[in-house]
Amino acid sequence: MGSDNKPEDDKSEEPAHKEESDSKKVRERKSTNKSEGEGKVEKESGDAKVAQKEEKKEDKKNSEGSKGAAEEDAGSGLLGLLIWLVMVVVLVGAIALGTLLVMGPEPPAPGAGLQGAPSSVLSHQISGRYIKVKAGDTQMSLFVRTEGNKDARETVLLMHGAGTSSYIYRNVIKPLAGHGTYVVAVDLPGSGLSDKPSSVDLSETGLAEVLNKLIGVMSLR
Repeated sequence: MGSDNKPEDDKSEEPAHKEESDSKKVRERKSTNKSEGEGKVEKESGDAKVAQKEEKKEDKKNSEGSKGAAEEDAGSGLLGLLIWLVMVVVLVGAIALGTLLVMGPEPPAPGAGLQGAPSSVLSHQISGRYIKVKAGDTQMSLFVRTEGNKDARETVLLMHGAGTSSYIYRNVIKPLAGHGTYVVAVDLPGSGLSDKPSSVDLSETGLAEVLNKLIGVMSLR
């Protein structure tokens, strides 16, 4: 009878071993699924981090591009403003130079440049004025002193010689005008209070041309 009970005990132990084995397999399967799930989560998390990094890089790149474009626009605007200012300065300078070339230098005011001179010299200059005359390509200011009525029947033009000026006629200008004439005493170019341009012909022919221009400008007859 002892030998008959042993097989029954073996049969009762088989289901227990089977259940234990099945339970182990289930635990192993759960552990495997958990590991796979954790690996999947970690992968997804890693992919998300990589995507965030790429997105940050793209944002930074776009930001730098926008900043560079803004700086380029600002630089272009500043360069344009600078060019405009230079053009304005050049234009104003050209206008001023053109005006100077056309009008000539402003003649000195009566009494200027003779500080300390004798009173008779100052009186002579203050009594005169400057007339602008252009001879050839040269424009100059000639000092003239006039007396009398411009509409008088006769005009007397007083011209000095070399090394002198209209100052030598200071005492005869008024007496001549008192005889009913229009008196004009002039300082020739290079003499007295007139301009002394180096490009003017001071020969008799050149001075005659200057005097003809002066007569035309003053409408003398």
